[in-house]
Amino acid sequence: MGVKERLREYIKTLNISEREFCRQIGVSSSYVNNIRQSIQPDKMKAIGEKFPELNPMWLLTGDGTMRNGDNTNRISGNNNTAVAGNGNQVTTNDIAGLIELQKGYQEMIKEKDSQIARLISVIEKLSEK
Repeated sequence: MGVKERLREYIKTLNISEREFCRQIGVSSSYVNNIRQSIQPDKMKAIGEKFPELNPMWLLTGDGTMRNGDNTNRISGNNNTAVAGNGNQVTTNDIAGLIELQKGYQEMIKEKDSQIARLISVIEKLSEK
């Protein structure tokens, strides 16, 4: 299951449409449908701010559980710490770290795509012989 499918699964649990989800995070109504491999860091930040109970690690990688806690999450204090229902804290530094991790994944995907394109080129040249 990819990022798009996990996001759709989460949206279903909210009992709202994809269109409404997109409206709430400030993107076009076709945003979810147009996700290819990952979510841009700025969009990930908007999702995290609007839906703090969503576990960003689960969304991006599939690891862990969908929700950080049991809907008792909240944002409090001057340092914007999200407190999950299971007592774990997710700080803005954690979110920033996940955004950096996401950027790294995007670079790895670009490199992989480049390598695939080179391999296809080699295969096509070999097929012509």
